[in-house]
Amino acid sequence: MREEIRTLLAIQDLDMGIRQLEDRSREINQGLEAIRGQIERDERIIREEKAKETSSKVRSKELELEVEDKKNRIDKYQSQLFKIKNNKEYTALLHEIEVMKSDIRVIEDGILELMEEGEGERDLMEEAEADLERARTRYREEEQKAGDELGRIESQIAEKQRERVVRAENIDPDLREGYEIIFVRKPDRAVAAVRNGVCTGCNMELTAQVQNDLAREEMVCQCENCGRFIFLPED
Repeated sequence: MREEIRTLLAIQDLDMGIRQLEDRSREINQGLEAIRGQIERDERIIREEKAKETSSKVRSKELELEVEDKKNRIDKYQSQLFKIKNNKEYTALLHEIEVMKSDIRVIEDGILELMEEGEGERDLMEEAEADLERARTRYREEEQKAGDELGRIESQIAEKQRERVVRAENIDPDLREGYEIIFVRKPDRAVAAVRNGVCTGCNMELTAQVQNDLAREEMVCQCENCGRFIFLPED
């Protein structure tokens, strides 16, 4: 195996390791972001339910005042009944009293509905507050673990990058640049073994000429189909 290929394989191992560590770092941060999203959703639910509760209390108070006003008017009309001599006026006032009594029943039903809705909103808010506390506790725990692991990942990435710099210095710049371009385009690997005349990167059979060039090891070869650098395994 040509020495350039050995160096590229070593660089590729480092790059794959760095990529895996970066993927893990993103996974950790995404996990924290998901918990933060849950916290924000719970906080929004609580704000909305508190706003509804406040609105319900205000509306309930308005209705109670309206009931009180109608009851006062009923008392006033009832006291007027004894002073009315005209039968038509007496009947009209009785009708007005009944209308207001009916209005009061409707309003009191509305107050009862608001109370029932308020109980449901309080239950939902209590559940959201419990969920929020659990999410905050989980976030603190995960943040601590994530901080420790992210610190280790950062250290490992830095170590691999330092080793990569050293190894990359020992290879032709054009070859290194070619490898880096392929590694970006072929995320699985840029350097692939050839087995039984087939490139293991793209699973395509190589031409006889390329296989002969590989066997002679006089040059660094690339797969004619996928462009990956190729080599014959020493095993």
